[in-house]
Amino acid sequence: GSWDRTVRLWDARDEKRPSTVCTHEAEVSSVAVSGSGDGALIVSGGRDGKVCLWNGQSGSSPHLLESAHTCEVTKVAILADGKFAASSGSWDMAVQLYDVQNKRLGPRFKGHTCEITGLAIISSDCNLVASCGWDATVRLREISSEAGECFLSNNNNSPTSVALSADGKVAVSSNSDRRVCLRHVETGVAGMELELSPVPEGKISSVAVSADGKLVAAGCARIVQLWNAADGNRKHTLTGHADDVESVAVSGDGKRVVSGSKDKTLRVWDADTGRIRLVLRGHRGAVTSVALSADGKVAVSGSEDRTVRLWDVESGVTKFVLREHTDSVTCVGISADGKRAASGSRDKTIRLWDADTGALLQLLQNQNLSCEISSLAMSADGKLLVSSGSSIERVPQWAADEKGNGNVGWDVVKSRGDRTLRLWDVEQGEELDSSSFDVRGSAVRSVALSSDGSTILAGCLDHTVRAWKKRESMPNAWSTMWAFPTSLCTELAGATGWEAATG
Repeated sequence: GSWDRTVRLWDARDEKRPSTVCTHEAEVSSVAVSGSGDGALIVSGGRDGKVCLWNGQSGSSPHLLESAHTCEVTKVAILADGKFAASSGSWDMAVQLYDVQNKRLGPRFKGHTCEITGLAIISSDCNLVASCGWDATVRLREISSEAGECFLSNNNNSPTSVALSADGKVAVSSNSDRRVCLRHVETGVAGMELELSPVPEGKISSVAVSADGKLVAAGCARIVQLWNAADGNRKHTLTGHADDVESVAVSGDGKRVVSGSKDKTLRVWDADTGRIRLVLRGHRGAVTSVALSADGKVAVSGSEDRTVRLWDVESGVTKFVLREHTDSVTCVGISADGKRAASGSRDKTIRLWDADTGALLQLLQNQNLSCEISSLAMSADGKLLVSSGSSIERVPQWAADEKGNGNVGWDVVKSRGDRTLRLWDVEQGEELDSSSFDVRGSAVRSVALSSDGSTILAGCLDHTVRAWKKRESMPNAWSTMWAFPTSLCTELAGATGWEAATG
């Protein structure tokens, strides 16, 4: 099956040209085959929401199976004897079973909380449907029953924070299992995985990287960890905060690190020696976000006290206290030259500031935005801004354990809110076309932007890190570069048995 909307049938025994069938009205996303020779059956699923059944001998007279999906079909599977087929949908997070012999719908299985990425029907006298998804679970169900499910769960490894080097070459993401992953942006290939040592309790709240990608910083619990990105060696463990670190930032040259904490302070560190240089006090609530100009001389911070503060990092003096927000400030950013600052808040607005005078330059808001601004990033020249909006809730879920016995309580993250990225023209105060960003209906937890504004990175609550590149030939158009799950099950396969591949 291909994105050219065709299904091609090949005879693997000789070099005959394949027969081509064209019934799908959109890209074909998955195909599966049962049996062999003249009795083979092929099932295909497409982004048009159709599930088609083909005769393997001729490919003619396709039968359109009644689809219960209201979205694109992502995966299809068929039993070896051809009696049953299955499909999964992208947005409905459901597995639909089909009685192929009688050409009618079978049971419909739900339970996944994120998109299904792998599907298999397992025979060997057990007749099980297996599915895996970006919710970190593998779910097994009997074909003959709509009730009774067992599932295996991975760690809930949602990316907690993302960062990009200024040159757009190195992507950094942190997972809730306290690991930091480096990727090559152009290829998406994982380069190195960094581990905290010693391992503190809690999750990594924030990551940052120097302009050249050589220094990586992460905040977790009450510490800040620094690594040399070239070899992955730990450089320093910075201690001193009296409460959890919420945000970290690194100067362009990698010489200075700033951290913000629930203890209401910012701390300025010398990255070469690991020694503390200054403690910045003034906020009356937890410091939720910090950002640093390229030269490390100007810092901006946001707090639960609803204020934004601009700091002279050389002297430790507060330059301005900005009080326009009506709720907690959740995220901040600053241009490379330290002339413009941005802040996002639970009041659903983004505000742009003149860092030299403290004056409000722009108020960015969308009337359709129904949630807080969760993250923002600004280009080096301060002209382009990307933001995300989301809120999350934890909902208990009950199911049988992997042996099929007893009830186990599961704390599942469900995302609500904007579920998209928004691009803003800072100078005009206008929202740009954001239709190019496909986050598969997931809330976005963290965003990053390269200094030239050409690459965007997003950490999503569907357990993926996604990257987009701006198209040079088309203004305001972006192409998906890659999207990778964070250590979750992504594929299932099996005819007489099953196996899961994690990556």
